[in-house]
Amino acid sequence: MGGQLWMIHKEIPDYPGLVCADGAEMVERMEAHLAMLSGIERIVGEVTEIDGEEGWVKIRGGQGEEVLGAEAVVLATGMVRRRLWEPDLRAWEGRGVEYTASGAREAFVGQRVCIVGGGDGAFENALWLADTCDCPEVTVSSRGEAFRARRDFVEQAKAHPKIRLWAGSVLEGVEGSDRIEAVFLRIHGEIQRLEVGALLIKIGFAPQSQRVVGQCRLDPQGYVVVDATQRTSSPRLWAVGDVCTPIDPSLSVCVGQGCLAAREIQRFLRPV
Repeated sequence: MGGQLWMIHKEIPDYPGLVCADGAEMVERMEAHLAMLSGIERIVGEVTEIDGEEGWVKIRGGQGEEVLGAEAVVLATGMVRRRLWEPDLRAWEGRGVEYTASGAREAFVGQRVCIVGGGDGAFENALWLADTCDCPEVTVSSRGEAFRARRDFVEQAKAHPKIRLWAGSVLEGVEGSDRIEAVFLRIHGEIQRLEVGALLIKIGFAPQSQRVVGQCRLDPQGYVVVDATQRTSSPRLWAVGDVCTPIDPSLSVCVGQGCLAAREIQRFLRPV
């Protein structure tokens, strides 16, 4: 459906029965398992339209657009990174302002970095940049007084000699010529200038539900509303994963939802 692919770069130690070094390894193992199964056809392309009532999906690929009929459709489109609009950083994107560290690694190598955000993504990236990108200093700036990230991420960051944590701070502006040279943070009412060579924005994600607007119920944040079996208000449409899970978007939850939806779709297609 579009949007940027995001990946877990730290070890995944808590997925039952499968310990992986990172998200890439988990994807590789799951794709290998998928290849072993029969009756599955994989089509690569952009989904441009979904009809959950009639049951079809329109896909744009190398052969142009095609419409695939479907007695049931499962929406598993996940989320995309949220943009920061105040201050407006669009003119600085690609000039030191990035929304992904792994996708723009060269922008961070050897640079002093400021990360805006206080969740898992901010801390995971802080640890990754400090350990793998030769960054002399990584500052994590969070608007909240308490960090929302996992306790183990916060503890690792606090103990890391290259990482500084500033809770209760707000990005007020940036400075530079050809690229970012400094950021201004308001910390408990006082403005401080911090020299950096890169600014990473990690303020969470928004659900990719734009293809089903008007077709099924969405909550005020745009997450797809589902029932106890992952079924949406559209008769042939189910949703699983981050696109419908604002409370706990985790791997285990997403996989469980997928299994539940598959069982329910089986009953829907072959009623007793």
